[in-house]
Amino acid sequence: MSTPSSDRLAQLAALFVKHDAQLHRVVGRRVAAQPATVADACSDAWTQLLEAEHVDLTLPWRPLAWLTTTAVREAWRLNELERRATPVSHGDLDAIANGDSTLVELKRYRIPAGERAIKAQRIAGHVAVMDVPVDHADRVYLIERHVESQAELQGVVDAYAQHSEAAGVPAILATLRTAGELADAFT
Repeated sequence: MSTPSSDRLAQLAALFVKHDAQLHRVVGRRVAAQPATVADACSDAWTQLLEAEHVDLTLPWRPLAWLTTTAVREAWRLNELERRATPVSHGDLDAIANGDSTLVELKRYRIPAGERAIKAQRIAGHVAVMDVPVDHADRVYLIERHVESQAELQGVVDAYAQHSEAAGVPAILATLRTAGELADAFT
């Protein structure tokens, strides 16, 4: 993905400020989903719009129609995953499933700074997912605090590792950097 121009970032920031709440309402009405699912779907649609350089932002109706379609489809997809998901406590991660607070390594990935591991641990009845440096000194990042199912856990782990490797930094930092660029473009 190439870095969007400052004009495009400014246009996206203005669209976000003006239409994000409306997008949430529309997706919430069209898809019978939990508010968190709607929020995730809308967030994913905004991220995809940032990367979709082919979408013309100068015509106000085009990005809104594109965002709505993308967010609704993502909400349907997430709803289906949630419907089919097996609770983590019934999954294959015995240490986590049995209420053990043991830290379990789920996946490793490599970035220029070194190797990192994605680990999970049950804390106060909820599964938390962390990003931990393996072979270098760096911070530990909390990826997710309340993972509800095995499918969600696998999806979070796979997507996070893939995004991190593509960005060359932990995905949480890449996401913050993108959000910062949007905020800077707006101000």
